[in-house]
Amino acid sequence: MRGLSAFLVAMSVFLLPGVSIADTIKVPTIEVPPWGKNSNPPSGLLVDVAAMIADEMGATPEFIVMPYKRVHTVASGCFKGFVVMPDHPEIRASSEEAARLWDMEVVLYSNKLDPVGSLKELEGNSVGLLLGSELLPEINANEKIAKVEVEHPDQMVDMLSRQSVSAIVGLRPNCNLLQSQDAESCVDLDKTFHATPVRKVSVFAWTPKCDVGRAVRTRIKEAVSRLQTEGALSKVQRLN
Repeated sequence: MRGLSAFLVAMSVFLLPGVSIADTIKVPTIEVPPWGKNSNPPSGLLVDVAAMIADEMGATPEFIVMPYKRVHTVASGCFKGFVVMPDHPEIRASSEEAARLWDMEVVLYSNKLDPVGSLKELEGNSVGLLLGSELLPEINANEKIAKVEVEHPDQMVDMLSRQSVSAIVGLRPNCNLLQSQDAESCVDLDKTFHATPVRKVSVFAWTPKCDVGRAVRTRIKEAVSRLQTEGALSKVQRLN
């Protein structure tokens, strides 16, 4: 739940002597609504997913809200745990997938009055980069595109409305999956702006390559398999 582009939730599982998996799982999660929200307790789509997986593993989640950049850094390092992030070559190089959770889309959003229909039209323009935009290397490597980082979807709405950028790329959120109190403040980007799906990505539960990685990956796969069989993850699988 990133890329989850990214995408997303990081969960570190600390092992105790003689115990397969500790009773408490520390869960650093992104501060980017609707995937993660710094509330009490923390809420969001990826928080819900992490809580379901932890509960199925017989552990209690302890959530820590942090900026997406920090989660991405944690995901690239080696620590005893697992992360939920979008499929991405740089992350794959330092981690191993534990279980495939769902598919998402990276979407190109633009103003309905001046829509952008493809990535090729972005050259010479200013483009906002939202959560998951790193899954489009052709944009990041294109020096003819002026890139502006966008931290939250509400900032994205303001930038497109003021036309300070020509378009914004990132993972597609879904207001329908949020709890009522969060859904009220969630902007349906597909209704507000012109949306062009660019690329499908897979979101996995990741286990960094550490000594305990294999045991943790097995437990994650088993937990996710049961949750999918029971239909508990069905609402998340509707993210597309």
